[in-house]
Amino acid sequence: ASVHLIPRHFAPQILLIENTRVFVSNQLLAMRSPFFNSLFYGEYKEREKEEIELKDVKLEEFLDLLDFVYEFEQAQFIDSNVSHILKLADRFSLTYMFDNAQQFLKRESRLDASKKILLAETYRMQSTMDYVVFGLCQEEIEELKEKEEYAGYSDATKACIEARLTYFHNAPTPPPRLSPSYGLSSDSE
Repeated sequence: ASVHLIPRHFAPQILLIENTRVFVSNQLLAMRSPFFNSLFYGEYKEREKEEIELKDVKLEEFLDLLDFVYEFEQAQFIDSNVSHILKLADRFSLTYMFDNAQQFLKRESRLDASKKILLAETYRMQSTMDYVVFGLCQEEIEELKEKEEYAGYSDATKACIEARLTYFHNAPTPPPRLSPSYGLSSDSE
């Protein structure tokens, strides 16, 4: 099987993914990725091959990634693709994708905080980490600490979460509620 993302005469490189030939622009991929630049133009034996096999890559996930590389209009981060797009962007050194992924995770994603924190930690997205952790209330932090993902967090991430929890424990007590009739609350009422 073959997948032509661009006309064949503009796609001088064939990538073999899960036994499917994917025709890509080696120039565009090389411009956007040091990994592909080295693969196509470096001192590797693969550059002489007509087809280059990419192992341990799922075809559908790679096609999602190429939507972003080629800047197709339908290329949007959604909760079901952000994880594998980040994984492949990291693997193939497509670092420019991380800014948009972070904006998505902060503003649009409906993933729960534990998954966002795991992605932020895995892909070294500190601003996303700070945004998510700072947005947690005390109850959410307590729930987070009970989740399976929490055990896999690094010590630094756990310390960040604990620091947020400490904030709640050390926060000043709120002022007394105002009485509706006098404007002040009183223990004698």
